[in-house]
Amino acid sequence: IIDNLILFIPAILGAELFGVAGALAGAIVGNAISDAVAGVFEGSLSVWLRSKGIDATRTVLGSSLGKMSGCLLIGIFLIFFQ
Repeated sequence: IIDNLILFIPAILGAELFGVAGALAGAIVGNAISDAVAGVFEGSLSVWLRSKGIDATRTVLGSSLGKMSGCLLIGIFLIFFQ
């Protein structure tokens, strides 16, 4: 529910301000933000597991930036190739 709410708010704001293209851009930005937040939790869990002796290779920064950049890259393709 939190992931979709973070995506929903920028999409609605973009639609109100700029129409369909604004909704698409808002959804892309909202999805990137929510994935970056999820990456922080995923990376933190990985660091905690590593401190307990379990092999985990992710970091907080790498996980959140990887998720966010993937969303933004796909969003750029969607905007330019509608």
